[in-house]
Amino acid sequence: MAKRICSRRRFLQISGLGLAVTLLTAVPAAARPRPARLFSLKMYRLSVRGRKASLASKKNCANKRFATRSAALRRFAHPGDNPRVVALDVSFREFYRLFIKRRRLVVDLRHV
Repeated sequence: MAKRICSRRRFLQISGLGLAVTLLTAVPAAARPRPARLFSLKMYRLSVRGRKASLASKKNCANKRFATRSAALRRFAHPGDNPRVVALDVSFREFYRLFIKRRRLVVDLRHV
């Protein structure tokens, strides 16, 4: 039999130590919070999640985006529609592409 360089016990100690060092250095890097966006703007959408809604209302809510909250409150699918307005954080680039460049308050994503 060949002579062993180290025993099984010593091998497990060394590999456990290596694993512990790897985990201790990798976890804090992954747990760091992401830096906040420099220019984060609010964009609004309608949502009927958890509510009874017509098919027209569901399609309207899925595809429309609004630059302001008041624009969202004026654009329901029909008079009996009851969606809520939800705010979304978007980058300045996305907000510019959808609203400022087009000079619109309301954008339909099916036509972008």
